Amino acid sequence: MPKYTATLFADGRSLGDHGFAVDDVAGWFSPAPRQVMRTRIPGRAGAAVTRIEEGEKELRVSGHVVGSSLADRNTLLDEVASILARGAALRLERTDVSGRTVATGWLEGQPEVVEGDPRMASRHARLAFRLVTSSAYIEDAAPLPYSFGATRTAMPLGTAAVAPLLRIVGSATNPIVRLRNLAGDVLAAVTFTITLTINDWLDIDCSSYRIDKYLTGAKSDGYSTYAGNADNLPILDPADGDYLNGAWPTLEVTAGLGVAIYARSWR
Repeated sequence: MPKYTATLFADGRSLGDHGFAVDDVAGWFSPAPRQVMRTRIPGRAGAAVTRIEEGEKELRVSGHVVGSSLADRNTLLDEVASILARGAALRLERTDVSGRTVATGWLEGQPEVVEGDPRMASRHARLAFRLVTSSAYIEDAAPLPYSFGATRTAMPLGTAAVAPLLRIVGSATNPIVRLRNLAGDVLAAVTFTITLTINDWLDIDCSSYRIDKYLTGAKSDGYSTYAGNADNLPILDPADGDYLNGAWPTLEVTAGLGVAIYARSWR
């Protein structure tokens, strides 16, 4: 059994439809390059502001096509090379025991074609190319829901912090959501002044700081229910757990049922 499988999409369509199969992806877990930038503060001797800029990841992808004949192989090669060369938006999905993760980006340079393989004679050809990602991070292919209630519930993460969408489902009166680190210390406690029935819910987007309430399905602005400020909305950070041992920060809610929706992220 292979350790993982991978599929390459160009402009939303699988290159498998054109006979291309991914054999190997190198650099998936390698961190993106970082550059430390220091800017001196005028009028303050020796004082400077430091920031870190993260670049794109570079993935080295190799795969193959196998034609029913030499002519068919050449047709497949032409199709795949043409799609890659025209600047299509690329999406690489990788599935292993931990789930399905995704990287998006574009082709860097031109694909290299290695014609022929002793195992497959002339019907086989290999392609290799570099994919530069549009982000320094690898993410879950889609956001996943993690339920939590009145007791502490661990929120599994990658190696990077994420801002979840929190959903509180009724029945609940003035629910409080608490984020704790592995040791149990409260990192954030947010209170919402609202009464939810069984058909109501509250959405808290910790990334955009948007809060919406849904009363019997009718959506309206829910920011007025929040007894706090945006700086206190929970951010899930693996530094608040123990990544190497699979231990995570936790969420809990005093009333109703909570759901944290997010895509795990890896540097």
